[in-house]
Parts: sequence; C-alpha cells; structure tokens
Amino acid sequence: MIISEGDAYACTADRLFDGQRVRHDCGVVVRHGSVEAVLPANRIPSQLPVIEMSGCTIIPGLIDCHVHFMRWQGPLFLSAGVITVRDTGNDLDWILSRRGEWPVRNWPRILCTGPMVDGPSSAWGICRSCRDQETAVSAVRELASRGVDGIKLYARLPPGWVPGLVAAAGEANLPTCMHPIATDAVDAAGAGVDELFHLDGLMNQLWPGHPPGWLELWGEPGVSSANDLRRDVAEGLAKAGTVVTPTLSYYRSRLGVVGDPVLLPERARSWFEEVFEGPKEDRLGLWRAALPSVQGFVGLLHGRGVPILAGTDVPWVLPGQSLWTEMSLLSESGLGPLGALRSATSVSAKHLRIPRAGILEAGSHADLVFVAGNPTTAIPRAPEIPLVIRGGKIYRTGQLAEDAREEDPDPALDPWGAELIRKSMSRN
Repeated sequence: MIISEGDAYACTADRLFDGQRVRHDCGVVVRHGSVEAVLPANRIPSQLPVIEMSGCTIIPGLIDCHVHFMRWQGPLFLSAGVITVRDTGNDLDWILSRRGEWPVRNWPRILCTGPMVDGPSSAWGICRSCRDQETAVSAVRELASRGVDGIKLYARLPPGWVPGLVAAAGEANLPTCMHPIATDAVDAAGAGVDELFHLDGLMNQLWPGHPPGWLELWGEPGVSSANDLRRDVAEGLAKAGTVVTPTLSYYRSRLGVVGDPVLLPERARSWFEEVFEGPKEDRLGLWRAALPSVQGFVGLLHGRGVPILAGTDVPWVLPGQSLWTEMSLLSESGLGPLGALRSATSVSAKHLRIPRAGILEAGSHADLVFVAGNPTTAIPRAPEIPLVIRGGKIYRTGQLAEDAREEDPDPALDPWGAELIRKSMSRN
C-alpha cells in the first residue's frame, strides 16, 4: 500500500495503548499530521486506506527525557520508536539549530535546555560556568530569552544559589531540572527544582558519613541500613511535588553496553569505542549491587506517588535501544509494564509541557509506533518495530537504519563528540 504524505489513513493492530490504558478492536484515524479520532474498528470510514498489522500493538511515540543529542543519533531514535527527545545539556547555538532542523530530517522532535548552568569550576566545557549567583541568574535569563524549553542546573552549583535560579526560571515560566551533587537533592527539591536526575545527591540524607564514591555508592552494603531514611526521603520528595528521572539504563551501562553497537553507523561506533570505558575492576561489584538497590528506591518513590520519567543519558548509552532497557528496568522496579509505558509517553509529555505528545486521542500528534507482540504485559528490551509514524509521516524502520549508515556524520564535529574526545585524551 502506498500512502502519500498528507493523505488521511487509519492504523489498526491487535491492541492499542493510548498513553493511559489498553484498548482493543479500535483504530487510529490520521489526518494532516494529527490524530483525528480513535474509533472502534467497525466505525473506521471505509474509504480510508488502512495500515493493518496483526500480531502488533500500537503505542504513542516514545519520549526520552534525558539525552545529549548528536546528529548520528537521529534516525536510530526514530527506528526504536522514540519520537521526542529532550536534550539536557548542549552548546546553545548548535542545539537550537538542530531543534529547528528536525522537522525536515529523519530525527525525533527535539526539546532542549541549552547548556547546563553550573558553578565556577564545572567539569564540562559545554556547561555555562558562572562565577557568582548574579552571573548564574543572568545566564538563566539569557537562556530563557533564546527560547529554551527548560533550565538545567548542574552538579557544582553552590546550594545557596539554587532558590534564586529557580525563581529566575519561574519568571520565564520555565521548568527546572537538576543533576545535584554539591547541592543536596532534598534541598534542591525544597528550593523548588521541578525534576531531579540520576538519583544523585541523596547520600548525605540517606547515609550520613558515607564513604567516598558516586552513584555506585547505592551498591555499598552500608546503604541498606538506611531503609527508614529512604522512606522519609521518598515522602519528602513526594510532598515537594518533585519529579524524578532515574536513568536506570545508565546504571546498567556500567556493567556493559546498553544496546547493540553493530546498529551504529561506522564512525559513530568507532567514536563510541574510543571515548567510553567501563568502571574500574574494583568498583564493578558495587555497580552490580547498585542497580537493584536504586530500583528498590524507584519503587518506593513510585509507591509514594512521585512521577517517574523515562530518560537514558544518551550518548553514554545507545540511542533508542536504551529507552526500551529503561522501560524494562522501570517495570521491574514496581511500575509494571503499563506504568513503564506511561513513564515514556503520557507522564513525560505532561511534565515536558507537550500535551499533544505521549497520547493517542483526537487532536494529539500522529506519533505512533507498531511493536510486535504485547509490550503492555512485558516490556521487551530488544523489540521488533516494523513501522513508526512521526507527525503523520510513515517510516519503515529498516530504511531508517540504512539511512543512518549511509549518512554517517562525523561525531567529532558535534559539541558532545568533540567534548568526549577531549575527555578521553585527558584520561590517557
């Protein structure tokens, strides 16, 4: 069947997950890039061409809430059903250009925060290093004036600066997200930060006097003594109205690559192998224990009503493929398959303020993914996805993978590509 761009058509499969619930014996009518209706199958207008895929489930286009975008990733996101990404730290001019470019490329929809706003000694060149609070507030206001979709606060911000930066973002009606380290995560939530990343910055609350370390501390035997404190912290985050993006796939990546590098374009695969290295051997045991430990805390947060968003931290993990790993890990954490699917669709869309995404209903974006089997009962980590639709445009996923291999842009020419090469050279 040939459907031209702009045509009206319908999509049917064995079942439909609309972003909230599972529906049977119905189809989605698409017209002019939007969903016109979700109808019982027997009410689909007979004159419409129908894309029918038995043995499949239709789900809304997935959303990855935590990526650092590079051009080579674009078709690979789409081929995995990821139709929207939020870039959470990049060169401002570069990412704004890419955000303007996605509608004419085989890429997902792009939201962005611009560079991460940090203190005077940031670890990354892509950050906006600020010498004092006044400079940091000016940076937030500048980013807002350039039209970013949110403000990301970073690891080395002095705690006293955070309330003023949240207020500056609020003046522009922009949400704030944060990777807290110098600032305690609970204090950040109390200061009004909307979203926390990685479940970092919690150890001072959970385990006073903890040994040195980073996220692998979740695997230390001593952290298990903090069960009562975990419940108190989870309750505090819930009362603060905080949203959490735990990036469980990053924890998983410390035990091996998340996704199949063979699917990457040649230059991207070579770059990936050059710039990333695994944890030191003496920390591997901690990382193995950290993942189930942090999953238990995610389950605790979920049980307290804290919204959990699906985000991966690409490029530390592979684009698209890693979001399915993330959903699988979220499902195991107590969200279940439907909760994990909501985290990557309607829950993320609500928090990112894109109400037409993440759902399938009249007026929503025509972002649809056909997934073989039934992901509403078990999330596959390596799903078979024959077809995706972004804004009504139909993509064969096999062709997207081929497009990625043929285009094969040089990662070193993108801001994060160059930044990570510099980091790897400094290690050596």
